[in-house]
Amino acid sequence: MKKTLLLSGLALAALAIPATAADSTAHFFKPQTVSFQYYMPYTSTWGDMNVEKYTYNADGSVATMEETGQKTVYTYNADGSLAKEEVINVYNGENKPVSTTVYEYDPVVKDFVVSETEYFYQGKEEPLYVTGNGTEITRDGAGNITKVRTYNVSNGSKTYDDEQMTVAYGADGKATTVTFERITTQNGQPATEIEEQWTDIVWEKTDGQILSMEFDDPNADMYFSTNRVASATVTSEDWPQAAVFTATYDGDSYHSLVTMGSDRIFEITFDCIEKFAPRDEFDECYSYEADTYEVEFDNDNGQFYIESRVSKKEKNVADAFGICLLNEQTVTYHKQSGDTTETETEKTEVTYDQESGLPIQAAKWEKGATDKDFIPVSLYFFSDYVNVDPAGVTALQPDGTDASVEYYDLNGVRVSEPADGIFIRRSGNHTEKVLFE
Repeated sequence: MKKTLLLSGLALAALAIPATAADSTAHFFKPQTVSFQYYMPYTSTWGDMNVEKYTYNADGSVATMEETGQKTVYTYNADGSLAKEEVINVYNGENKPVSTTVYEYDPVVKDFVVSETEYFYQGKEEPLYVTGNGTEITRDGAGNITKVRTYNVSNGSKTYDDEQMTVAYGADGKATTVTFERITTQNGQPATEIEEQWTDIVWEKTDGQILSMEFDDPNADMYFSTNRVASATVTSEDWPQAAVFTATYDGDSYHSLVTMGSDRIFEITFDCIEKFAPRDEFDECYSYEADTYEVEFDNDNGQFYIESRVSKKEKNVADAFGICLLNEQTVTYHKQSGDTTETETEKTEVTYDQESGLPIQAAKWEKGATDKDFIPVSLYFFSDYVNVDPAGVTALQPDGTDASVEYYDLNGVRVSEPADGIFIRRSGNHTEKVLFE
């Protein structure tokens, strides 16, 4: 996925860019100061207050972030993706490099990070050591992905992981088989073992840029990317026989089912209730329900059976600024002796400025499955908001929404693009004369 710069903890959620009536408010008004502290339950005390100072580029992206003794400088590519992070030690004015992380992206799937390399300087001019990880992608003559394999790098030495995904295509250019393999050594020679394989694939849509196939992750790429499977036969080394996967899609929602014979072994219904939010800004802010069936194999009679069923539900609610106000996860264990339900809840109480409507404080609380009461987790303060609207015309209403900006000439005629001269600018109930040169 695209590498998007995120602020610490709740600051990430607070500055997500939703597409609601508060779009310009959340996008153009950014806090230059984020202060936060964490609660220490073992001592029932609050830790020290941490302070982060931010500067922004004209497009609203973070340019620098400075905290005690350190400063991070961010560099972006032309498409807005993060290219480099440089951490500098600024304690006592030293300005010595600590580390630099460089990101590279796939030329076809442009928001997919294929290489992340970190150089550690520790105050030296040259890096003392280099580490990293990446994904090696192989394509055929038509540009379709045929193999995906990840690796790690340490001081110039590349080590491949022992697993890979391979894809075979039919005459119509669509993938017919996706195989997940384990790389082994047999009699001193490299060999592969099949862990999981998808065959008889019917696509809801596909473009040949298949990077993953996961049916048991409600946030998986295959449910949201340009490659969505409608049906397939799935075999796994963990299953005694092949299973059938089917899925139906409806916008931000879907239902998927995996059956083995007449038995269901996995089922998930996803309902994205926060439709105003881009998914890449809400990795953990969605709602879904899933039933997982634990399959056991009886070696005595060579039969498999359903040992138990686990039902999971997750509910999330966010405000217009992207702060996740509620995260509730409920797990029910269905057993012969009866059902057992456990619920874990996180909630955030937000205080908004009375005049601007911008969030100025966020207190996070959590309650575990066995806890009777909520306990504090963290406390955030947002201040020194700055308007990073490149046009400098975004205004706030008392309710915190952005007012539309309109221009009129001195005769009261509305104009769409003011040229040189004096014009009347109206934003909400506020009017003023402005000079364009």
